[in-house]
Amino acid sequence: MKKLLILLITFCFSADNIALVTKSKGDVKYKQNQSNSDSNLKMGTPLFSNDLIKTGGDGFAIFVYLDDKSMIKVQKNSEMYVRGNVDKGEIQKEISMNNGLFKANVQSQKGGAFTIVTPTSVASVKGTEFWVVSKGEEGGDQFFGLSGLVEIRNKKSNQVTRVTKSKTAISSPDGGLELRNTRAGELPVDDTEIESESGAKGSGDTQEIRIKFEDDSGNQKDLIIKAVE
Repeated sequence: MKKLLILLITFCFSADNIALVTKSKGDVKYKQNQSNSDSNLKMGTPLFSNDLIKTGGDGFAIFVYLDDKSMIKVQKNSEMYVRGNVDKGEIQKEISMNNGLFKANVQSQKGGAFTIVTPTSVASVKGTEFWVVSKGEEGGDQFFGLSGLVEIRNKKSNQVTRVTKSKTAISSPDGGLELRNTRAGELPVDDTEIESESGAKGSGDTQEIRIKFEDDSGNQKDLIIKAVE
């Protein structure tokens, strides 16, 4: 029988505290926006706007935004800044990615789009599930739609396309922007799901992170996140 470990974290939902790490494995470094040095990223770490997450060859991390549980699964060999501002109880979200890949499950955004920024592209997301693969300034980007809709704009040409389920957009540093059907076997492998399935065969513990926070209107809310360790 799995042992239930309840971790209670209480803090105030503010313009600074925007997300929470729910999983971290392997080589994952974290640098807070006002810090000059990095440290190992651990489960339960609160994230602030402009925090840096950098994963190594065997590392991955999962974090969720506090207002709506929009989830980002950062895969190995990735580097990104987590950004967000609180406006009327909602977080205006942005991921600024230098290189790497991640899988996103973004809830419906009422107050505005969830923005993804790479050296080549800008993606606006209202609510959907998709993959982003960025190969830096010289390699360009790939966006794989799993559900919903993502609007992609190439920075150089200002060309725009929309990615839906089973579609792939390829955004190039020279300004090219191609939309086509996703090919068999083309989707990236989700390291976080492989690790979870492997752990499920053993005697892993279920951890529940329960967060109490207060929105801008003074309303008390609970956020419950479950993870298998």
